[in-house]
Amino acid sequence: NFVLAIEWIASQPEISIANISAGIRGYFGDWEELIDDLVAIGILPICAVGNEGRNQTRSPGNYRSVVSVGASNHRNRVASFSGGGNLTINNHIYTVPDLVAPGEQVYSAIVQGGYQAWDGTSMATPIVSGIASLLLEKNPQIEVLELKDELLSMCESFGISKERQG
Repeated sequence: NFVLAIEWIASQPEISIANISAGIRGYFGDWEELIDDLVAIGILPICAVGNEGRNQTRSPGNYRSVVSVGASNHRNRVASFSGGGNLTINNHIYTVPDLVAPGEQVYSAIVQGGYQAWDGTSMATPIVSGIASLLLEKNPQIEVLELKDELLSMCESFGISKERQG
């Protein structure tokens, strides 16, 4: 289903940003080329890194080509559940997440109707996707890698290690 969804996204010329709030625990290399193909055709994947805490990540949130998103709380700290860590894949060393966004007590629509506060990197990821959409609206000609760079350049440090907050 994941592969079919990514292939469908790639076939839609009007899509520029793919919010992916899902993943498989650990590094799952079988999907990386598929995700890299999205970037190659001009779609920026923004992916949740997972909710298993330090030194735990999920694919595709741990791929180098995506904007990897962890969760923060209202105290401007990384949420305790937010995944992340250092990875060494194919002789490349890098750290995820790229950034964190509000992911604790974020209100979301629920199936039964109404709203409920939820926690997770899957709650933080759509916030980053929304910011990317606003940047794209402001500059519709921006290239996908420039959009990623712009997102990262707007981040503010919490004063903790980049290995934890991105």
